Amino acid sequence: CPVSLMNSPYPNSNRVGQNATESCLVSTVSDKNLSNSLLARQLELISQFELGDLSAEQIVEFSTRDKYVSLAFQRYLYTVWMKPVPTFTAVISKHLEALATHQYGNYVLQVLSLRDPQIRSLVEDACRRNFLQWLGNEFSSRLLQHLLELSPSFQWFVSTQFSLRFELCRQDLSSLFVTVGLIKSAC
Repeated sequence: CPVSLMNSPYPNSNRVGQNATESCLVSTVSDKNLSNSLLARQLELISQFELGDLSAEQIVEFSTRDKYVSLAFQRYLYTVWMKPVPTFTAVISKHLEALATHQYGNYVLQVLSLRDPQIRSLVEDACRRNFLQWLGNEFSSRLLQHLLELSPSFQWFVSTQFSLRFELCRQDLSSLFVTVGLIKSAC
């Protein structure tokens, strides 16, 4: 089963007059690889909240608790995120490093980086600062790969890092996947 929205069909954006649960479930019902009942249950719980009303603890909990809660939160965020929510962005900024290296949290950052240029910028800055540490981490390296698809400036940064220290390209499996991501993004 995919752990990320990135590995499953994208949900439709929230339509006028359609509540968040219905909008999120449109793609869930047709996705045969997921346990629909678990995901639907989590979506119902999460969609009761407004993004601006979520506490820092709830945001971190929904991002990291388990596969189904995180995937439901990813779908919810992808569906309802129409404009920046300053309080939410502040929480993400504060917990960005922990989320980036988390098994499920990195996928939430991937979704947010698709939906919000400000969060994408925060994520990219953190990826640059932590590049050497995150390159070898199974979870944060997925975030690096995702950013390579979105940002030409990050492609340039990674290319420069690899040209200065070629051994980084092949130090472990995670870095090898980032190298492949860089090559794919150049094509």
